Amino acid sequence: MRLAVASSLDLRRAAGTICCGEQTFFYYRREIAVANEGRDVVPNENGGWDVRKPGASRSSAHEDTQRQAIDRAREIVRNAGGGEVRIHGRNGQIRDSDTIPPGNDPNPPRDRK
Repeated sequence: MRLAVASSLDLRRAAGTICCGEQTFFYYRREIAVANEGRDVVPNENGGWDVRKPGASRSSAHEDTQRQAIDRAREIVRNAGGGEVRIHGRNGQIRDSDTIPPGNDPNPPRDRK
């Protein structure tokens, strides 16, 4: 069985779901896709930008610029096994999102001939 991070297109083709704590596993015929919660890049009220896990009260990281916060969020999500990075604007609304693949896949997919 192979684990993979799911994109929104993959999730629509899922045969079913299994919930385990904070993660949801979407299963197909021979593989399971993990939907990580990812991180949000949000403005800090005292200046700068925070990287936060959804629902968390504390930040995972704080950066001076939004660009630095986005790069740090991508790094955190990649190291955690992949997922979504949601980028919020100064008004708090989501303005962009990015799906990050896992950084170190211990079982990469085989090349098909």
